[in-house]
Amino acid sequence: MDAAKDGDTIIVYSGTYTENIDVNKELTIISESGNPEDTVVQAPGWHGKIFNITANNVTINGFKVEGGDQGIILDCVQYNNISNNKISCMNGIVLGSSSYNTLHNNNCGYLNSIDISYSNNNLLSNNSFLAMEFCFFMRHSNNNILIGNSIHGEHPFLLEYSCNNKMYNNSITGFDGTSLFYSSNNTMSNNYIGGGDAGISVSFSNNTTMSNNYVSGDYGIIIGSSNYCIMSNNTVSAQGLNGFSLSNSNNNILKDNIVVEDEHYSACCSFYLGSSNNNILTGNIARQTILDEGCWNINLINSSSNLIYNNYFNSTKNVYDNGNNIWNITKTPGTNIIGGPFLGGNYWSDYAGADTDLDGLGDTRLPYDSEGQIANGGDYLPLIMPAGPPAVYTVNNSTGPAADYTSIQAAVNAAKDRDTIIVYSGIYPEDVDVNKELTIISQSGNPEDTVVQTFKITANNVTINGFVVKGYSGIRLDGAQYNNISNNEFYRISLRSSSNNTVRNNSCEGASDCFYITYSNNNLIINNSFLAMELGIYMLHSNNNILIGNSIGAGDHGLVLYYSHNNTVSNTTVGACWEPIGLRFSSNNIVSNNYMSVADTAIFLHDSCNNNTVSNNYVRSASVAINLWSSSNNNTVSNNYVGHASPAVNLRSSSNNRVNNNTVNTGSTAFNLKDSNNNVLKDNIANNADFGTKSSFCLESSNYNILTGNVAGKKKIQEGKENIHLNNSNSNLIYNNYFNSANNVYDNGNNIWNITKTPGTNIVGGPFLGGNYWSDYAGDDTDGDGLGDTLLPYNCEGQIANGGDYLPLVTTAGSTPSIPATVESEGTDTSRMNYRTSASRSDSRLVTRSAPAPDSTVLSFDPETALVIEGEGTEIRVMADEFPEGLAGYNLTFSIEDPEIAEITEIEFPVWANLTASSDLPAASVYMTAFDGDEMIQAGAESVILGNLTVSGKAFGKTNLTITVEDLDDDSGNPVEATVLEGSIEVKMALIPEYGNSPENPDTVEGYKDFTGNEEISSRNLEMPYSIEWIKENMLEEFFDFNGDGKIDFNDIVALFKTG
Repeated sequence: MDAAKDGDTIIVYSGTYTENIDVNKELTIISESGNPEDTVVQAPGWHGKIFNITANNVTINGFKVEGGDQGIILDCVQYNNISNNKISCMNGIVLGSSSYNTLHNNNCGYLNSIDISYSNNNLLSNNSFLAMEFCFFMRHSNNNILIGNSIHGEHPFLLEYSCNNKMYNNSITGFDGTSLFYSSNNTMSNNYIGGGDAGISVSFSNNTTMSNNYVSGDYGIIIGSSNYCIMSNNTVSAQGLNGFSLSNSNNNILKDNIVVEDEHYSACCSFYLGSSNNNILTGNIARQTILDEGCWNINLINSSSNLIYNNYFNSTKNVYDNGNNIWNITKTPGTNIIGGPFLGGNYWSDYAGADTDLDGLGDTRLPYDSEGQIANGGDYLPLIMPAGPPAVYTVNNSTGPAADYTSIQAAVNAAKDRDTIIVYSGIYPEDVDVNKELTIISQSGNPEDTVVQTFKITANNVTINGFVVKGYSGIRLDGAQYNNISNNEFYRISLRSSSNNTVRNNSCEGASDCFYITYSNNNLIINNSFLAMELGIYMLHSNNNILIGNSIGAGDHGLVLYYSHNNTVSNTTVGACWEPIGLRFSSNNIVSNNYMSVADTAIFLHDSCNNNTVSNNYVRSASVAINLWSSSNNNTVSNNYVGHASPAVNLRSSSNNRVNNNTVNTGSTAFNLKDSNNNVLKDNIANNADFGTKSSFCLESSNYNILTGNVAGKKKIQEGKENIHLNNSNSNLIYNNYFNSANNVYDNGNNIWNITKTPGTNIVGGPFLGGNYWSDYAGDDTDGDGLGDTLLPYNCEGQIANGGDYLPLVTTAGSTPSIPATVESEGTDTSRMNYRTSASRSDSRLVTRSAPAPDSTVLSFDPETALVIEGEGTEIRVMADEFPEGLAGYNLTFSIEDPEIAEITEIEFPVWANLTASSDLPAASVYMTAFDGDEMIQAGAESVILGNLTVSGKAFGKTNLTITVEDLDDDSGNPVEATVLEGSIEVKMALIPEYGNSPENPDTVEGYKDFTGNEEISSRNLEMPYSIEWIKENMLEEFFDFNGDGKIDFNDIVALFKTG
């Protein structure tokens, strides 16, 4: 930790580390195994902070943190990532005055799990918080997002003075349930909340939104002194007391909620309003039939001017009201809560009047007042139910319990809105058309044993849960909203003009394309698995959707956004495919915290993709990692990590983008700009490799860009390449960068290589900003200000054609530049992390390693020299002698030195390669990219076939065949050190250059003389192998000048004939 600098990575090997760690630098600290169980950090005593983070942009990943008072502390920091840790401390995670951080997939337990104070805009996803006392405590913290977390404790969830937070798809259980205190404008949706005392308690908190939650507790939802709240589509199970309880709360809306009956408890009230006015209750269902003495389904005490209509009350004691409230609207066409044709009042199970005009509204014994229990007025338009309350139907087409129906569609046809259909295990070969608001679930809850052909959903508020849907169209939502599709396995799913839906915990496998989202907005796609042959998720004209925690595997495209805006793609893992994430004509999207393994183009923004944010993504290996193409402007590309790519970040005809704080670890081009202007590249690390085949920064016909604070760390670069290369590019400002190579720069334009001398710490620690640090600058700093004063301007011996750097940065004698590096740590059981390095700072190397490199792998051709007849082809096998640590994949370029002699016409990949790419053929040079997705090439593999080349002879002669290693990675993602053995191609002359016949009998003397193959012996047989024009064009003439007169003509044929 002490040795590291901002931007470094610390890799910790398995072991137990006893220490308090003060993280005061921008670092990535990860366990080598990724398994918290074998990499333990424990406190030296019962007090202190194990990880005390006081810097921004810190990552802590893969640790077990235990013992002590406080586990992981974030103190006044931003943009940190705490993920995949297991924390067992008195206080697990503490955020104080810290914002824009991500906490993902942590397991935190013991006394108090997480404490958040004065901290805003944080993302907490897929964590498990388990505590004996306070599990989740947030105070004075706003605009945070909680999604997919599991929270359980004595006091599981408490918000105090915290506003504008969003809670989606969490499971919150414990004695006190969920409490909001002086916390307004918060949103809770699709959560499971269970409390011993109360499910949700909202006090002095206005504008709270609660929707699609399942809530249980002695009290379901309590609203106290809180106004303008919206509660919709919630299911509440009250265990002895009130379902919804409002006290001193006004102007709230309760809509489409269900209060279910708990078979183990009698209840007090489904809905209770005390001293609460001007609220609206509509579309709610009170299913409780067993009520305590003195309790009613809806109870209004000292409450007035509330509007209660189109609700369902099912008890012998339905209502008590001692105020002045409104119990119906005017008769209005529209389907009411029990399926009638008009809206009016409410359904009362104890209403004894009659519907004399058959309009579904009561006409006698009006107003309904529950025998005087409504003190003033009553319901003048009570609803009459023609068929009965919402029902539960069963379906079974095989052995087992008797059911109401043998087909799902028959049950759907018989059901009414809000009914439930339970399907028993079996195979149902039917295309189910769901055109009503229904809940359809498998009885077992296990998709594997309940199989359906397809579901087509055209209604709102539909739930499909627990099925295998094997038909080609799978599950289709068409013009539907507020549906919940969860825990299914399907062949395909599509949303068409469908919004506000939730698709959760499903799996899709086998289709050419898994998920189509078209003209659909505000959907939540969470924790699904999509495995497709071609396309994982395709989104067209769809906005404001959230995709989080999904896993995608596809052959061609993982996720495509087309004309889609304001979407969020986060915490998604995309397996090896051609293009994991692609945006076209799509703007204002967020692509963050995603992982991509192997790809051609990992993240592709093209055709006018503007104002997008691409941040904190990890790309293991790709031909191009992040590609901005064709007028993709004003995007932010920040804090991404790229393992191997060529180039890593590519801008083509794209301007006004900001590319900052990215780390690229590739020997090829790191940052490439072509026809791209007015971009800012700042604080990037462009490769930590010792040797590179391409430039760190390459600008082609690109103007008015700013490059500052960047590190170009390639010590050695292939001949003809430079650390920064500018071709036909002008008016770019390049200052305060670090260039570390023997051939640092090429610039044939007019660019600016320094600013004026300005006070401020520069990239090598000097006191002034000016130009750049050049490892090959040989001038002197005569006045000690850290800027060169002689041999000016620096122009790399004329490589900068016009001007140069007039203020090159220098370091004091004997010192070395302070540059970010990648640090790999080796774990032990001691209290300090140790590491060994194979190079020192004095050698200016930017990469340190924990162990010497393994023995070199030898790449070669079989045969080493390939013989081929002109105009014909032969096959050459590419071999590797061994891979001690296995093989993940490669990107190799094969080149024929003289393209006039031979060319590559065909390539063949090995059987283990399941993701491949190559350049066009025929060609003298071709690249081949292959990925071992099935891990067939294990550690210790020997005599591995990398591919086959078919080479065609073009002209007599001999030429070399070479291999350039762009990327060659082992199974851990580390580069394989390789030794390349050159091959050669020898092209033999064709027997008859101009004629296609061959001799009939080459084994006889006469046949051998018959070169034409026309079964005649004449002088023509000498003319055939001696084609004068062909020899002049293709051969060395002195070898065919048989009469020695210095020219080639018919006399040479005569001389040859006379010699025998």
